[in-house]
Amino acid sequence: MAVSELLLNYLDELTKDEFDTFKWYLTNPGLDNIKPIPKAHLEDKKRTDTVNRMIQNYMEEGALKATVTILEKVYRKDLVEKLSKKLPGAMRFFDSLYIEPSSSSMYVS
Repeated sequence: MAVSELLLNYLDELTKDEFDTFKWYLTNPGLDNIKPIPKAHLEDKKRTDTVNRMIQNYMEEGALKATVTILEKVYRKDLVEKLSKKLPGAMRFFDSLYIEPSSSSMYVS
C-alpha cells in the first residue's frame, strides 16, 4: 500500500472537527520539530489534498511522522497504535527525524 493511501485511510477515520484540528496543527509552529505548512495551502482542502501537501512538503517518511505526532495531539492514539502495527519499527525511526517543509529535505539526528 502506498504511503499516500495509508495516510488517507487514517485521515478518513477522523471526524470533521478532528480533521480541522489536524490541519490546524500542520499550520502552527513548534510541533515536535515539524515545520508548519502555510495556512493558505490547507485552507478548505479535502483529505486527499492534505495528504498530497504533506507528502510534497515533508516527503513520505516526514508525512508519516507528522501524522503520528498530530494523531496523538487530537487524542486518536487508537489510530497511532494501528499505524504502528502496520509499520513495525517505524516509530523508532520517526523519533529521529527533523522535518523541514518546502525544501523537501529531512535531517536525521
